[in-house]
Amino acid sequence: RLQQHGGGPVQPPVQRDLWGEEGRVSLLPIHFYDICQNSRYADFMLENQGRRVAIEIDDERSHHKGLVASGKFYDDLLKQNSMVYLGWAVRQMPL
Repeated sequence: RLQQHGGGPVQPPVQRDLWGEEGRVSLLPIHFYDICQNSRYADFMLENQGRRVAIEIDDERSHHKGLVASGKFYDDLLKQNSMVYLGWAVRQMPL
């Protein structure tokens, strides 16, 4: 929660460092092309002042090599590696 200081909102230093003084972010699904030019979507992306964080929401089984088909596992790796190549930080969030 923002704290009032001198008539205006003030954010804790950690939030300010991550997202700037305004602390506003956009949380959107985003379309992109992977490094093989395949059309993809990231579940969500936070972007503010040139910083990008892709958020992928999956259950543990979706990314466990022994629990998914080999093609799916490597396809997901290609997607994640492509986002990193494009300059995004990638975070996996459990369902």
